[in-house]
Amino acid sequence: MERFLKKGLSFTAENYETNKTGKDVAVILYSGGTTGTMKGILLSNLNFNALGRQTKAASGFKKTIGEGYRILSVMPIFHGFGLGACIHMALIFGFTCITELLKTLVGKVTRF
Repeated sequence: MERFLKKGLSFTAENYETNKTGKDVAVILYSGGTTGTMKGILLSNLNFNALGRQTKAASGFKKTIGEGYRILSVMPIFHGFGLGACIHMALIFGFTCITELLKTLVGKVTRF
């Protein structure tokens, strides 16, 4: 564990290389199988980034990237909308993402 943490602390954008493309799989979302058999749904990097950009556009955010927006994410990150719209959209646009368990939010919402 200690070696893992040290490696993370030494990370910089300059020493990071990847061979991934827009068509490579970014996430696998699992369907509960409500209309058939359960299955994994593969979303590419392009799919996932498009979801984040479409969410921002549909939400009507007008400020430039990272300019003071905060998003309170109460959807679980194992849910497609929770991960894609609430977490990924916030990260790609530099928003502050606030994640808390729903049960801890009762009585705290005005704090944000």
